[in-house]
Amino acid sequence: MKKNILIFAILLIGIMATSGCFEEPVGEIVYTEYIPPPTPKITFTPQPGNGGGPDIGAGQSTFESNCSGCHGMTATGMLPGTPDFSDAGYWSSKTDEEIISTIKSGIEGTPMPAWEETLSDDDITNVIAYLQSLAGIAPSTDTGSSGGTEISAGSAEGETTFKTNCSGCHGLDGTGMLPGTPDFSDAGYWSSKTDEEIISTIKSGREGTPMPPWEETLSDDEIIEVIKHLKSLQG
Repeated sequence: MKKNILIFAILLIGIMATSGCFEEPVGEIVYTEYIPPPTPKITFTPQPGNGGGPDIGAGQSTFESNCSGCHGMTATGMLPGTPDFSDAGYWSSKTDEEIISTIKSGIEGTPMPAWEETLSDDDITNVIAYLQSLAGIAPSTDTGSSGGTEISAGSAEGETTFKTNCSGCHGLDGTGMLPGTPDFSDAGYWSSKTDEEIISTIKSGREGTPMPPWEETLSDDEIIEVIKHLKSLQG
């Protein structure tokens, strides 16, 4: 009996071997890495006859070459915390001076580096104009940089605001009362600072000094008028 069972088992194995039961399966499952489709590129053509204003086309080129790695080709943001520049609400919450200051100085503790040594004032102005165009906003030409209109000197309204709010530390004549305060009558001070740097200092204050932030107290127009007054103090 056992001999018959053994012979049957040998025959069964032979039949299965000749029928291909032990052959390797035909074909092989290949897993490939998923590659997302490329992000569509939006192209803006600068309009002729813009009176020497910002160049949107140049701004797009600068943005794509330097900024798209974090902000995305469409500027809607790639890394966590990056803003959506196509959102008009973003632009209504920021002034040009604040954005210029952020681009130049970067944001500490984030991947946003300082671009002051890499991009010129015109480059930054053009980039901002391009980003504003994504939100359907006409580019501003008053950025306080060489690409815009510089703040002029002289303002009676600014003098009143300065004497009311600032003279306690800076003196009525703007030459400085407390240690470390600048002498606004010194032309060398103005040649070492840009308008947007001064605006940013007035708005944000200077940490570790008596200079407080004035953003919640003075309007943008009042700050501009104060700067006009201070520029008029130069000898």
